Amino acid sequence: MIKKYIILSIILTLNPSLLNSENLIESLKKQILTKGDGFWGPGGESSSWGWGFEFYDNGKMTMIFVGEGGEEIKGTYSIRNNKLYVKSDKDYECNLINLEDNLIFKLALNCSNGLRLYGYAHKSINETRKIDNNTVITMGRKRFKITENVKFRVAPELNSETIKCKFLSLQHTEIDFLPRSTVVHVLARTEDKIKIKNWNNYWYYVTVMYDMHDGESCQKDYGWIYAQFTELDSYQDI
Repeated sequence: MIKKYIILSIILTLNPSLLNSENLIESLKKQILTKGDGFWGPGGESSSWGWGFEFYDNGKMTMIFVGEGGEEIKGTYSIRNNKLYVKSDKDYECNLINLEDNLIFKLALNCSNGLRLYGYAHKSINETRKIDNNTVITMGRKRFKITENVKFRVAPELNSETIKCKFLSLQHTEIDFLPRSTVVHVLARTEDKIKIKNWNNYWYYVTVMYDMHDGESCQKDYGWIYAQFTELDSYQDI
């Protein structure tokens, strides 16, 4: 891992709708360091690669690249005058925002350098959302494995249109199902269980983990699978 030590500067302005004015400093610190997890990082629904900030309780922080290379940049931060500062020769201003419609996270940092970072300790779990007029319950981007070949569909309905994918293990043959052992990220589930044949389970709204470098792909980034043919993966990446 290559490490670089560069001085940074970030100013985080407070969002009055989120924080109580009587204890702004402590409230901000709790938002940044919730449950001891001070990592704010990339949080796309289908990818978790990119730059992130990790804040520590001792006033230090590290800018970390999540992905190949694992580059790190060291820095420090302090909270004063209702703002969070990471001392350096440049100032970046970030707003703490509430994500009302996000399927994965509740809070994010919007920074003036075009970087949006998500609070990994602030997962959106058991929140009600809408996806194409379907009421869903968020699940916080859980990693699941497919246990039996399962159709990948546009909507949470048995007769819905299927989504075609290509996988290296099947010689890139175009198929309309996800093969056994495929890994998916489950973003949400249907509000109620749906009975199909002898099964009674949820529909999961997912994004498929595939390797573009190996020529793998799907026609759509997101779709629905029946939860009966999935299991929670022992490894969780975020």
